[in-house]
Amino acid sequence: YSDIKNNSDILIKELDNIQNHYNNLSLEQKKEYYIDIRNKFNDTKDTKDTKDNKSNKGKNEFIQLSTYFMFLNKTCFNALYRENSKGYFNVPFGNGKNIELYNSKNMKNLSNFLKNIKIENENYQYYVDKITNKDFVYIDPPYYNTFTTYNKTKWTNEDDINVIKTFNKLSENGVACILSNSNNSEYLSLLNEHLTVDYKVIEIEISRCLNSDASARKKTACEIIVINKFCSNW
Repeated sequence: YSDIKNNSDILIKELDNIQNHYNNLSLEQKKEYYIDIRNKFNDTKDTKDTKDNKSNKGKNEFIQLSTYFMFLNKTCFNALYRENSKGYFNVPFGNGKNIELYNSKNMKNLSNFLKNIKIENENYQYYVDKITNKDFVYIDPPYYNTFTTYNKTKWTNEDDINVIKTFNKLSENGVACILSNSNNSEYLSLLNEHLTVDYKVIEIEISRCLNSDASARKKTACEIIVINKFCSNW
């Protein structure tokens, strides 16, 4: 995000280099190149996972990390992001098709749009007491009773309950809030058990494109959004 915001011209050059190289490789070479970039990404990422390390890292190394990240997103299996127990990205190689890593016009527009935007990456609980009734909050946790091992910290049932309680607290404070999750009877029971405020559940139809069974990707009402009375479409 920060490189798109502040260093988009340099990032575009790096993306062009890695894209042109990849698109001229055979399928087997692409797979080898993917694994090589994945290893480099993990090696580079491993040294920047703390704020202390971040201050010691040069701009070029961050741009390199951004380039690797965007490349892996386009070339891995189903654009999935997942880490193993050591915190290393471990998604396998994708279909090997030629790639377009970015759209030039979109990249420049996004860079300009982000100039006055600040994105932070913290535990959501850090922000709860900072939120006012002038804010809008969208909460999108790992979905209940589905794959949740996206990184080395496993998401638990207790985490689900804490998120629901956070939705409740924000609603009590008059904050417009939306919570999304899977359309699961057990999760709906958790909502009923832990929410003391007025809320509505809206079913959402969506295709499950990550399902390995293509026949299971048809649209079904497999997701929900939970809204409180401060949302405009209450």
